[in-house]
Amino acid sequence: MLRKTFRFLMTAAFLIGIWYLLSGKADLLHLGMGVVTAVLISARYYNFQRNVKFPVLRFVLYIPWLLVQVIQSNLHVAKLVFSRPSRISPRFVRQTMTGIDDERAQVVLGCSITLTPGTLTVNIDENSMLVHALDDQVADDLEGKHIERRVRRVFEESTE
Repeated sequence: MLRKTFRFLMTAAFLIGIWYLLSGKADLLHLGMGVVTAVLISARYYNFQRNVKFPVLRFVLYIPWLLVQVIQSNLHVAKLVFSRPSRISPRFVRQTMTGIDDERAQVVLGCSITLTPGTLTVNIDENSMLVHALDDQVADDLEGKHIERRVRRVFEESTE
């Protein structure tokens, strides 16, 4: 019981820290909203996910890789925007998810795709997602399933 309480408090403290970093404000209103939100998210997580293990270490190692992808995508989108004539050719792509049955993994995949500039996850079904891509290269990168393979590795069966 003490271990779960400690984990709950550490999760809430971590979320409060993230909230503060993202908001950049230290006034009572922003900190209060951050504390309430962090406690509610932590409480919900620990009430409904008691026996589900989350691969924290693999997820933490995934974040730097994702940041590199975001930077590369930023550069690509900047080239698209500033090129003359414009090479933007938006389209929707149906991305089939193979081997990703865990809903958490599907959400991480969808959010990761949305975080990379030039893409937006519009809808997630049981085994596929609809993604808006800014140009053909972005759509081809999605079909290469690089992000999907990384997310699948993060959520493989683990003993963590």
